[in-house]
Amino acid sequence: MNLTVITTAQKTIIDTLIAEVNSETDWQKGPSLFLKLFANINIDGDPLVEDHVYSHYRYLPLSIYMLSRMNDTAVSDTYFRTYKERIDKEFVYPTNELYSYIQIFYKAISSHSSYPNTDNMTGAIFILRDLSFLQDVARERGRGNAKAVSWLKYLHNQIDNYMEEGDSKEQFCKEIEAELVKVNATLLSEKKEKTFETLNTIFAQIDEINNDDFLEEIHIIFVSKINARTKL
Repeated sequence: MNLTVITTAQKTIIDTLIAEVNSETDWQKGPSLFLKLFANINIDGDPLVEDHVYSHYRYLPLSIYMLSRMNDTAVSDTYFRTYKERIDKEFVYPTNELYSYIQIFYKAISSHSSYPNTDNMTGAIFILRDLSFLQDVARERGRGNAKAVSWLKYLHNQIDNYMEEGDSKEQFCKEIEAELVKVNATLLSEKKEKTFETLNTIFAQIDEINNDDFLEEIHIIFVSKINARTKL
């Protein structure tokens, strides 16, 4: 955990770095440009940046501050891979309040775009090994369990890209799979409830139709669909 707050002069240098990287139009050059500029700054660890943009978070870890403003996914991915050992999982405000990196990270990223950058968020998850992020996604984005299932499947597919053997990969894979089972079960229950609500609405409309041929047509279609799904 790091209590250091970078100076105003250092923050100006960081802002200049971000602007220069964002202005690079060749995405292939972006990562190397960022690494060169950041190495020259010679800032150790993941110190705090005082930022008045956020009413609730006056201080942000430098990593969150940069990643919430860099618009190149290749640069973000390179940053995570190169400097992940410097990134703190927790940090302390100068007011001695302890905060979770992943919670602040998500809120900062999402406040700068309509949807969090996939590479940014995936990199963060694998570095921090924190599945509680999915609960934040469901609450913040309002997409519920369907979005959680999508993210879990994506994370599971990306394990080999972000984790090496011996780096808790097997355990993390099991955690994702276990979470996926739970969320899928909840999602299935939600779908069942929604299906019953839809059927009740349809049946109410059918009750108002006085046409035997049309009702028979509906009956045939309904039975055939059910039989196809149940393999009868």
